[in-house]
Amino acid sequence: MYRIHEAQLQLPAPVQDRSVNVLTYLEPETQAPFQIVVNRDVLVGEETIPQCFDRQLALLTRQTKQFKIIRRQQQDRPGGLQPLCAVESSFSQGGQNFYQLQCMLRLAAAPQVLVFTLSSSTPLRQGHRQFWDAMLKDLDPAMPVR
Repeated sequence: MYRIHEAQLQLPAPVQDRSVNVLTYLEPETQAPFQIVVNRDVLVGEETIPQCFDRQLALLTRQTKQFKIIRRQQQDRPGGLQPLCAVESSFSQGGQNFYQLQCMLRLAAAPQVLVFTLSSSTPLRQGHRQFWDAMLKDLDPAMPVR
């Protein structure tokens, strides 16, 4: 059985789940829409989260125009949560500018990871950053749900 939010599908377990969730929200001040995208991925071999980011950012560099890393950071988090590896970037695709925040977190079933992206066609504002920080504050998909 394979479960999605809206239904249970009578399917055998997939070899790999590469499903994507896209959620749309409005930035509080401007009411401009932005998306939260959750992708599933797998670390390759002995790849670390920073190395996986390098691989994915290299791909994004080839697929987009004017790709620019604005900030990249790794921060330890309290309470035994995984360290947070995050990247802020901008690029142009199809004549439209995009501004993104991304992070990756390992699932308990390593080498699987979840990639979280906040994507906006408008420059990132304080409302985006507050939403992002609140979303990630206690998030650790490798820990049991409380």
